[in-house]
Amino acid sequence: MDGIVPDITVGTKRGSDELFATCVANGPPLVMSNNPSSANGNDSKKFKGDNRNPGIPSRVIHVRKLPSDVTEAEVISLGLPFGKVTNLLMLKGKSQAFIEMNTEEAANTMLSYYATVTPVLRSQPIYIQFSNHKELRTENSPNQA
Repeated sequence: MDGIVPDITVGTKRGSDELFATCVANGPPLVMSNNPSSANGNDSKKFKGDNRNPGIPSRVIHVRKLPSDVTEAEVISLGLPFGKVTNLLMLKGKSQAFIEMNTEEAANTMLSYYATVTPVLRSQPIYIQFSNHKELRTENSPNQA
């Protein structure tokens, strides 16, 4: 079913429980961004979004080097011990994801913890940093299919 995006509700903030339950019950749906250049998979390039430094705290966490077969539930589980996960954007083709936490403090705690313990999904180490984005925006647009 590669390349087929199931119908999703766009612009709705969901809590950790609802995101996690949906992933477990229905399998991993894709969430698409209306800005395909927001992540490029090349670690040496910077995002073209706002001019924030990835080290500046944000509610949004950028996750890189994800295994190709990772599920949304597995990615969400990275943030659950630290607070509510309010939104998730998976970029499976780029092996990346964006996790939005309910508070900047929860995101900061998550990054502090993973700075001392390397996160691993499916026996593969992954990389976590603050995103350049303050929040994930999922808006209806004509470019979104």
